[in-house]
Amino acid sequence: MKNWQLFIVSSSDSMTKKTRMKIAIAKRSLKYILGSFILLLILFWVLSFVAKPAPDHPYFYSDEFMVIAHRGGLSLGPEHTLYTYQRAVQLGVDVLEIDVRVTKDGQLVVIHDRTVNRTTNGTGSIENYNLADMHTLDAAYRWSPDGGNTFPLRGKGIKIPSLSEVFQEFPQMRINIEIKEPQAAMIPTLCRIIQDHNMLQKVMIASFDAGSLKKFRSICPGAATSAGTSEVIFFYLLQKMRLESIYSPNALALQVPEKYGALQVVNRRFVEAAHKRNLRVQVWTINDIDSMKRLLKLGVDGVMTDYPQRLLGALKKK
Repeated sequence: MKNWQLFIVSSSDSMTKKTRMKIAIAKRSLKYILGSFILLLILFWVLSFVAKPAPDHPYFYSDEFMVIAHRGGLSLGPEHTLYTYQRAVQLGVDVLEIDVRVTKDGQLVVIHDRTVNRTTNGTGSIENYNLADMHTLDAAYRWSPDGGNTFPLRGKGIKIPSLSEVFQEFPQMRINIEIKEPQAAMIPTLCRIIQDHNMLQKVMIASFDAGSLKKFRSICPGAATSAGTSEVIFFYLLQKMRLESIYSPNALALQVPEKYGALQVVNRRFVEAAHKRNLRVQVWTINDIDSMKRLLKLGVDGVMTDYPQRLLGALKKK
C-alpha cells in the first residue's frame, strides 16, 4: 500500500514538473513572440518615419489625367511614325508612347520589334541596319485600316524615325520612352540625346529590365522614370499588407496592366496606396471604352491606348 502511495506521489510530482516545464516554455515563447512583435512595430515606425514619397517632377506639371497614345495610337496610322504621332497630337493626347532600339551604327531609332519584318517592306534585325539604311524602308508598307484589304499609305514616304527626329518634331510634347532590350551600352546615348534636345523634364523612361533602369537613373538623374517589374511587385505586396507607408520609391509612376492573368492588379486600394507615396498610376494597354470608364472611376492617373480617340471621348462624358 505504501509503495502504491509512493508511486502516486512520484507520478504526481513528475506530472507537475512536466506541466511546469510546459508553462515555462509557453511563457518564454510568448515573451519571444511579444518581443518580436514589438521590434517589428518599432521597425515599422522607424521605416515609416524615414521613408520618403516620390518627389514632385515637372513631367507631372498638373494633376490632370493623361491620355497616352500607345505607339502613337495604332488605330490612327502606322505605328511609331511621325505621321501617326502628328495625328495623335492633333487629337489632343497628352503623351506619345514610343519604343527605342539601337542600330548597327549606334543610333537610336523608334520601333517596337527587334526586326523590321512586321511593319516595313524590309527584313532582318535592326542591329544589322545603319540609320541611313533604316530610312530607306517604308514604315507604312504593312499598315492597313481595313484588315489587309487596302494599304493606302504605302509609298507615301513614311519612314522609321530616329529619336532625335521625334524630339525635333514634337519639342513641346511629353514622351514616354520604353527601353526595349537590356542594352546598357545605349543608355549614355539615350541620356545625351534627351539632354541635347532639352527634353529632360518632358520624358518618362520605362523598361522591364531593372539593370537598364538602374543605369539610366544613375546617368540621367533629372529624368522621370517608371517603376521596373521588381519594384512594382514589391509595392503591390506592401500595399496588400497595408505597409505602403514604409516604401521609398525610386520611380515617379507605376505603369501596370489592369490585370495580370487572374490577378487584379489595379483596384481602388492600389490607386490610393500609390497616391499616398506620390506615385502616379498609369495603366496599359486599354482599348475598350468600358474598361476606360472603370479605370477613370478608380482615379488612375493615365491610360495607354491604341485608341486615344475613344479615351478622349470617355473623358468628355466623365
